[in-house]
Amino acid sequence: MTTFQRASTLAMVGARTLASARLLLAAGCTRVLAHSLPVDVGAGVLARSLLVVVSSTFLVLSSAHAQGVVWRDLSFEEAMAESRSTGLPVFVDVWAEHCGQCGTMEEEFWPTEDAAQLTEGTIPIQIRSDDPNATQFRKTYPILGLPAIILIDPDGTEIDRVTGYYNASRFLSEATSLLAQMDPLPELEASFAADPSDVATAYRLLDTYANRARSEDLERMLTRVLELDPRNERKYAEKAYMTAAKYHDYFSGRTDRAQELWRQFVEQLTEATAVAQGLKATFEYAQRTGTLEEWREWVCGVLSEHPDAGRFAYSVAIWGNRGQLRGQCLADAARTAHRLQIGPAWMDSLAQVFESK
Repeated sequence: MTTFQRASTLAMVGARTLASARLLLAAGCTRVLAHSLPVDVGAGVLARSLLVVVSSTFLVLSSAHAQGVVWRDLSFEEAMAESRSTGLPVFVDVWAEHCGQCGTMEEEFWPTEDAAQLTEGTIPIQIRSDDPNATQFRKTYPILGLPAIILIDPDGTEIDRVTGYYNASRFLSEATSLLAQMDPLPELEASFAADPSDVATAYRLLDTYANRARSEDLERMLTRVLELDPRNERKYAEKAYMTAAKYHDYFSGRTDRAQELWRQFVEQLTEATAVAQGLKATFEYAQRTGTLEEWREWVCGVLSEHPDAGRFAYSVAIWGNRGQLRGQCLADAARTAHRLQIGPAWMDSLAQVFESK
């Protein structure tokens, strides 16, 4: 057994001893330990030893929690090897330098006692999303947003994850499965089987299937979410489109399917809060493939069917200008945004640019 394994075992034993002592204290049993044992040397030594272990363990754990998470300097492969030998799950924080939420989490959450408790009994490591040494990790675990906090058991199965960070209280409420180290998927599947009309559960299943790289199940749940929320009244339709499109864009390699989903999203949900993200994805693809003129014809067709879709019109004008495109329909989009007071006041001036040759 390595020094680290012995330390881990002692920490777990100490934690259990501490918990037992707390129960004894809560039950008013301190006097039993201190005074009620038979007066012999063995009992006295045992009682004093127990109190010393409890006090020492409390000090060690309190000190560890006070400094927040102590990240291990291990590669993912090294962490998994240790996980297999110790039985402890690997706790992974996937981050990037350009990720603002990652920086906020690094400053305000990871140094806290709550964070230390969340990672207790795990092997905590951090992986930069663009680390060239983490290629195999990215091929195994889809990263569809940052930060991505993933708990992985010793056989490599993902237990659960939380994507994104807004504040500590919200993150902790979303991390209950991480804290319990329990896979939520069986319960989700049973819940959906009992009530197939529950769109919230349907979306959670879709998201979980995406994280587990279960493409067929993801597509099946996408169809179901769109059936349950066809007009995006509960915002699940747009989230489902985005999750599925990102999965194919960033992980499966099926760019054609990703573009199909992005376009369906834009065409069906022109007033969705996130419609700009769909347009951005289609624009950037057209720019990479040299098909911006085809992109313009497509968005102009959607504009003709939704002449008062303000968010969509504004986004079309912005991306059309980014691509230095020209045309009357782009000018109409800019004027629609101006008329509906969406975007800056210079949208009307932008319309004139689109009309120039």
